[in-house]
Amino acid sequence: MNYDIRKNSLEECLNYWQSPHDHNKTENYIRPHTEQRTRYLLSLLAKYKVPKNKKILEIGCNCGRNLNGLFIDGYKSLTGVEISTEAVKKQKEFFPELKARIINKPIEDCVLKFKENEFNTIYTMAVLQHIHVDSNWILKEMANIASEYIILIELNLRDYKKIFEKYGYKLIEKRSCYLIKGLEKYFAWILKKK
Repeated sequence: MNYDIRKNSLEECLNYWQSPHDHNKTENYIRPHTEQRTRYLLSLLAKYKVPKNKKILEIGCNCGRNLNGLFIDGYKSLTGVEISTEAVKKQKEFFPELKARIINKPIEDCVLKFKENEFNTIYTMAVLQHIHVDSNWILKEMANIASEYIILIELNLRDYKKIFEKYGYKLIEKRSCYLIKGLEKYFAWILKKK
C-alpha cells in the first residue's frame, strides 16, 4: 500500500508503518551503505558538541542502526520511538548489545508523556516526511521536550526553520546531504533552543 500524508487518513498512515513493505522493510535499514548515514549523524553531534552523558531521543528509530552507532560511540542515555513491532524485534537480533530504551508505539501515542526538556537532543532521519498532516502537532511537542538541539535529516517538505522558530528555536545550520548514499535529496536542519 502506498499512502499520502495529505490524502489518506491518519489511521491508514499509522497502519502502513506498523507493517511496512517493499523498500521500507527493516532489513533495508542495515545494508552496508546505510552505515554512512549513521556516521553522518555522529559527525553532526560531534560538530555541535552534544555531550555523551546527556539524554538523546530518536523518533522513528526502526531497528536501531543509528542508536547502536551512538551507543558504540559512547552515548549511553538513549531512547528510541518506533511504531513497527517487527523493527523492534529485529533490533534485538541485529544489535543485541545496544543499551537503549525503545518505545514501541507511534510518536503520537507517547510524545505527550515525555517531560519538558527531558532530552538534550532529539533527532529524526527520513521520518517526518511520513508524519500525517493531522499529526503536525507533534512538532510543537518535540520543541517542548528537547532542551538544546533538534537535528532533522529530512526531505524539504516542511519549512522547519519557520515551524521551530515559533517554538523558541534558531536554525543554526541547514545543509544538503547530497554526498550521503540514500540521502541525496535530503537536508540536515540543526536547530538550537534560544
